[in-house]
Amino acid sequence: AKKLIDAMTSLNDVIDLSHVSVVRNTLPNSSKAASKLEIKLVEKQVKEGDLLSSVKMRQDGFAFKASFTEFYERFIIVIPTGYDPSLVLMPKPGSNYKELCKLLLKSLQDQALTLKDPEDTIQFGDSCVFIKHKTIQAFEVL
Repeated sequence: AKKLIDAMTSLNDVIDLSHVSVVRNTLPNSSKAASKLEIKLVEKQVKEGDLLSSVKMRQDGFAFKASFTEFYERFIIVIPTGYDPSLVLMPKPGSNYKELCKLLLKSLQDQALTLKDPEDTIQFGDSCVFIKHKTIQAFEVL
């Protein structure tokens, strides 16, 4: 038990020093046996958790990741009222947040003015938007 507590404390120390938004756990095997690895089980978890695309986006420099809803709710407040009638503080239930995020990003880019090629700094996934660090900083100063 002491060994596990020490390992968890060490892991928490590493996490506290970094900017981790999510920690994903993969089970190495279904029997909880030490030093046993079930490749098919790990592959299934990696595939279902969409870990590879997340890792690739981070390697490409897209440090910021948020669901469409989270992104919209975080940045809609900086858009002036009446700028675009589609951009409202509280969208109707069932609204397409991916499309709303695209409209919101266009508005944010217009206001930031420092973005040359937004296609190089913003990527859309199936459920999330990925944005490079420099671009998210420009949005946050608005």
